[in-house]
Amino acid sequence: MGLCAGQDLRRDESLPRPSIRASPSWVLPANSHVTLRCSTPTGEVDFRDMKFALRKNNAPLESSPSPDSPEGLAEFHLTDLQTSDAGEYTCGYYRRENPKRRSPPSDILLLLVTGNLPKPSLHAHQRGEVPAGENVTLQCKKPRHVIEPHMFALLKEGTSTPIKLQGPVGMEADFSLPSVTGRDTGDYSCVYFQPRTPFWASEPSDELAISVTGQ
Repeated sequence: MGLCAGQDLRRDESLPRPSIRASPSWVLPANSHVTLRCSTPTGEVDFRDMKFALRKNNAPLESSPSPDSPEGLAEFHLTDLQTSDAGEYTCGYYRRENPKRRSPPSDILLLLVTGNLPKPSLHAHQRGEVPAGENVTLQCKKPRHVIEPHMFALLKEGTSTPIKLQGPVGMEADFSLPSVTGRDTGDYSCVYFQPRTPFWASEPSDELAISVTGQ
């Protein structure tokens, strides 16, 4: 992908905008692995001359997608994650042969590598078994000595994207789960993080289990 860094590729707004997703999650501990998947609708683009590219903090990365990725999808594997891998990722695709053109970039995916800040705590006004239809509020709170402003994210085990985001706010953030259903049953945790470089993120809080009953 570094080959396209210095080329003047004209953006073609008629090309479908790709999407980018992280698997298993966008919040991961150090030394773990993540796959960033860049995809666009098949059938709308002739991919014979197209190449996918990944960018971090708006700079091109010297990474190549997996060679066995199906048409319309590129998988970029990041291994042994370190704090320096945290940041804002986008992807796109481009044609190197004439006429040279590139797609609009995907939306931004924020990748966080946890462990640089102390663990927060997560509490619920209603914990354990909660009747369906109730409103549940989860509060994520930083340690008292961490006074800088941070973003907060509520996580749920088995979900690759955040349930909710808050901030930058003060020492704690309240996350509301209105009119809960069985889909809200699960183990929750939270993190707080810097919304800009170097994107330091805390250890995740201890998990808090919620079980919705009476469906």
